[in-house]
Amino acid sequence: MEERIDTLYGNDDILKTTLWLFDSTHKTMEGCIGKDEVAMHVTHELIWNGLLKLKLKEVQMRVITQITNDNLTHCKTLSDIVEVRHVDGIQSSFGICDGKWLLDHVISLDEYPLSHAIFTNVKKLVDVKRSLFEIVWKQSIPAQEMFIKLEKSSPAEVNTNMDTDEVRNLLFNLITNSKYHFH
Repeated sequence: MEERIDTLYGNDDILKTTLWLFDSTHKTMEGCIGKDEVAMHVTHELIWNGLLKLKLKEVQMRVITQITNDNLTHCKTLSDIVEVRHVDGIQSSFGICDGKWLLDHVISLDEYPLSHAIFTNVKKLVDVKRSLFEIVWKQSIPAQEMFIKLEKSSPAEVNTNMDTDEVRNLLFNLITNSKYHFH
């Protein structure tokens, strides 16, 4: 196969290439997803269906992202079909398919500015990115550990429609059940 490097401009071209990659992948898909992009992977019908097809083909899928309170629900959904791990500060978004193709991208969550991507099968570039992925994977935290940590530490939802008695009872219960007792 002849080596190539393509530059993609715009969400439509990147989506088209992503879907082609999903169809062409048979063994492995691994990469990083920026914390703000996780939602798109589970809510965008074409992307989600592509991931489901990969799962049905028994493709081993591994993803590293930053799991936060803001993306927790989407990370849990993604982890139903993909092995997800956490690293603080992940902003890079790339995917490597079957160790042969690399899609390295910046996706705009707004319509403009347009997203940009580099799509390549240049062996040296793919191998270097795979090596980086493996190093970060070894240092990452399994998603389930992060889910538990965030769920334990997340504050109770604030309900601005509570009446005074409800607020008083909530505060009383929080103080009573606190591990710190005030005397």
